[in-house]
Amino acid sequence: MNDYYKWWNNEGSGMRPLKGNCHEAHARRMTEIAWSNGEYKAKERIEMLEAKLKTLEAGLKSIANNTCCGSCQEARKVAEKTLKEAQDDE
Repeated sequence: MNDYYKWWNNEGSGMRPLKGNCHEAHARRMTEIAWSNGEYKAKERIEMLEAKLKTLEAGLKSIANNTCCGSCQEARKVAEKTLKEAQDDE
């Protein structure tokens, strides 16, 4: 079930037109509510992606800082290069 259907099943389907509202006013009210929920869902996704990025950066830093021998040096170089490119993009 996608986010729309979750919203519809939990909130949207139970909303009835307010007394005195025409169909257009009701549709506008529903879309305003759905639109604001979309912003909320986007914020949740951004926070989740930022947390994943932080974890990945920590992993790359660990690889870059804790290589032990010659065979690991290529991994260190790749990790350092990736971290530098990420910093340059900021």
